[in-house]
Amino acid sequence: MKVSQGKRPVVGQYRAVRRMALLFVSLLILAVTALFDLRAALAQGILLVVGIIVYSLPFGRVGRRLQKQLDAAERRLDSDSISFLNSALPVAAVRRSGALVWYNEAFHRLIGQGPSPGHDIRESIPGFSPQKFADPELTDGVVIPIAKSMFRVYASPFREIGQKNDLLLLTFFDITEHTALANEYKVSRPVVAHILIDNLEEISQNVREGDKALILGAVDTVLNEWAAPTGGILQLTERSRYLFVFEERHLTSFVSDKFSVLDAVRAIRVGESESDVGALEPTISIGVGAGGASFAENYELARSALELTLGRGGDQATVKQGANLEFFGGKTRTVERRTKVKSRVIAQSLAELLNECTSVLVTGHRRADFDSVGAAVGMARLAMAKSKPVHIVIDRKSSPARSLIHHVEQLPEYEGCFVSPLEALDLVTSSTLLIVVDTHNPDLLESADLLKGAAKVVLIDHHRRMASTIESDLSYHEPYASSASELVCELAQYSLGGNALRKREAEAMLAGIVLDTNNFSFHTSYRTFEAAAFLKKMGGDTIEVKKLFQVDFDSYALRTGIISSASRHERITVLSSWTDGPCDGLSVAAAQAADEMLDIEGVEASFVLYPDRSKTYISARSLGVINVQLIMEQFGGGGHATNAGAQLDLPVEQARQKLCTAISRTLRESYPELL
Repeated sequence: MKVSQGKRPVVGQYRAVRRMALLFVSLLILAVTALFDLRAALAQGILLVVGIIVYSLPFGRVGRRLQKQLDAAERRLDSDSISFLNSALPVAAVRRSGALVWYNEAFHRLIGQGPSPGHDIRESIPGFSPQKFADPELTDGVVIPIAKSMFRVYASPFREIGQKNDLLLLTFFDITEHTALANEYKVSRPVVAHILIDNLEEISQNVREGDKALILGAVDTVLNEWAAPTGGILQLTERSRYLFVFEERHLTSFVSDKFSVLDAVRAIRVGESESDVGALEPTISIGVGAGGASFAENYELARSALELTLGRGGDQATVKQGANLEFFGGKTRTVERRTKVKSRVIAQSLAELLNECTSVLVTGHRRADFDSVGAAVGMARLAMAKSKPVHIVIDRKSSPARSLIHHVEQLPEYEGCFVSPLEALDLVTSSTLLIVVDTHNPDLLESADLLKGAAKVVLIDHHRRMASTIESDLSYHEPYASSASELVCELAQYSLGGNALRKREAEAMLAGIVLDTNNFSFHTSYRTFEAAAFLKKMGGDTIEVKKLFQVDFDSYALRTGIISSASRHERITVLSSWTDGPCDGLSVAAAQAADEMLDIEGVEASFVLYPDRSKTYISARSLGVINVQLIMEQFGGGGHATNAGAQLDLPVEQARQKLCTAISRTLRESYPELL
């Protein structure tokens, strides 16, 4: 028998008879030869002995034992079953080292020119690794490509007597057609998308009815042209909403071109002159749901993705595949979509939650700034109006708003109101209402443990939504607002106690608005000025607010030092790094320096890096053309298009290198026209 390949084996007893007959004939020939020529007989005898020895070597024994195992397997099969040798399935035996010991005709046809025993199977099947079969829990086999086909390979260990379990009997199943069908099933699964025209109300208020129809018609045309190649269904379900169902194979192309339909819709112009188109520029928001087990699940994923898109300011696309999120677009400023009706509804719901609780805790983000503290003070006043015990959770040591805290503490009712995160844990009960202001990311809270103990959670924030968000019972999340203090101010106007704001409380909230708008220069709307007017009416003194922002001479010198070390990057951005180590007031000085560097001619965005403890912090500012939030999100940060930040677990110099790379990549991908 050939060890590499051979004909169908004879049943064991007949093979033994054949071997004995062969030995008898060989001895008979040897005897006859000896009668005529002793020297020739001696040579034949030597050859016979050598043949017997070779037949008895381990390689021969392996082949015989393997053949015995095959014979035993055949005897267990029905009499009309096909043997391994003549099976249509490729079968081979290899050592764990990869050395080929035996194979059948089907395997020979699979790999082409037949190798000899001892040949390494990896030379015939590139990428094949016998070590993959070492896992005893491997029950599904291993999928490997051979030529243009796919095979699933199963391995059965073959134990030699007195030897280690070194041999594997491999069976190859052709799954090429199955794989193609599985891939086709995967790419043909349904994907659901919700599409919303962001600023339809604003367009309706600012254009003639005829121009409005032209805009809606142009948007409809752009969307249909975008959807047509997919063969999907695009249906207008409401006045400004579309439902789009398509196959998953097309989602990859949408992702690769970063949902260019956003730019196509934004490029729509209606009007005879450029001056007419400012109010006529439509934008859309897209939420895509994929990977669900059903249409209904994908529909809900798409709805959740659209909510997340709107929470990030609109004019974007969000793809949600299970728990995975991807964001696209967001280059423009957010579109105002707030109504005072919502403020009144939220204020009423908040009043009901305040009535039900027995105590209130108000918390903001770590390193609480003026806006976080101002918003917390405003919410504390609303809780006091309900005669509820209230505490504001803040880490004084890390907060740059210590002057504001001291300013508010002059009021008698705020004595002992500010507590540390550790003290706050002892104040949480099963009926405590937790109010989170100026952040929606649980990782940025002063104490995330407060979320676990509170009975109900209220969220009030103005930052563009990130993937990680706090689950709340009541949420007032408006990225269109200038600050959290502005949102709290609106709630105060519709809440019991809002008209009882103390002068220092009004100044605290006004300071928050001033900080986040950089003295009403950025991210403002008419409602920002309405809120400021209300706070002025409540006694807020702008001179007192200005004094709150005053710094000592050392801090002023620190700020000017940061600015003096700035350098340009990509012509339209400037960066400054503070490498002398942490110091008091550094975070405030860095933010102020970033604001002031926008006054440099030709600069569209500024960035300041500074160390604090073991981290490097980044303050990012923009004039509005560049969305600095897109850059900060690459480091797990966030904020607004014009005001954002992030923190990295890296030294300042390494963080600067990563920031420069991110800035260059973002400018080339999203703002090539600026370079």
